[in-house]
Amino acid sequence: MLVQIIDQYPIQDIIVILFVLLGVLIGACQGLLRKLHRMVILVAVFLIIYFIFSGILSDRIRYNSLADFNFVLSFTYENITFEVYSVEDLFVLFQNLGVDSGLLKMTCEGLCDALSFAILFIVSIFLSTFISWILFDLIFKHIFPQSWVKGGLLKRILGALLGGVEWLAILVVISVALGSITGGLNEVVVPELQDPNSGVAQLITSFGGVDASMLENIASYMQIASGILSPVSDKATIIPNIVGLFKDMNLDLLKLFSGGSYNSSNELVESSLYDGMVTFWNEIRQIASKI
Repeated sequence: MLVQIIDQYPIQDIIVILFVLLGVLIGACQGLLRKLHRMVILVAVFLIIYFIFSGILSDRIRYNSLADFNFVLSFTYENITFEVYSVEDLFVLFQNLGVDSGLLKMTCEGLCDALSFAILFIVSIFLSTFISWILFDLIFKHIFPQSWVKGGLLKRILGALLGGVEWLAILVVISVALGSITGGLNEVVVPELQDPNSGVAQLITSFGGVDASMLENIASYMQIASGILSPVSDKATIIPNIVGLFKDMNLDLLKLFSGGSYNSSNELVESSLYDGMVTFWNEIRQIASKI
């Protein structure tokens, strides 16, 4: 039933429209000045938090994610005892089960970078909302002329437009980050689950209570999640078109979370989210210099 609904309706587009309408409503209530102040604070807070904590959080997710919660996945397979303390251990396990090591390395790094980015970005949204509320109500509201602070019709309309743009940008960013996670898992995990003879499928079914049909269902749900979150989903229009528009301007948003790529010699070239952001910024500068 769920699969049929998702196949029939563009769920991602519906979510985008609802959140953009919510942003328009909030922006209209806040007015132009307060909404503009809110957006500036959001960008500033995220950049500060990202450049301070992104590397630390990404490494933490990669090497200590399970151990931080006092959780260790321990099991025995073919008389060998495995203990998984982190995402890195899980991907090493996949490698031992025959999954392509180059693809795993890229997916592991991209996954951890994307999770770090998504967590910090969501934290920034809540933190910036609190900070902007304090700064505006306690300081800036008393500095600017009251005619600027009070929301007339034009300021309400402009605030509504900014609110819609803000939430559309937020959803694109989150989709690129989370879509990178689900896309990477789709490339690595789904094919293994769909093949009953793969090492990963045999490992899971060896625990008992799980058969090939259940693995196939799990793979289907992972593909559904990827279809909803992916910024290049063929079942959506809004975000894929925005990503495509940036790509037409030689600004590939998807490269931010790639974790690496293969060069013409089929050699793995690693890259981090920071490298992707630097490349993205340099591309923006090149385009701006031609204007």
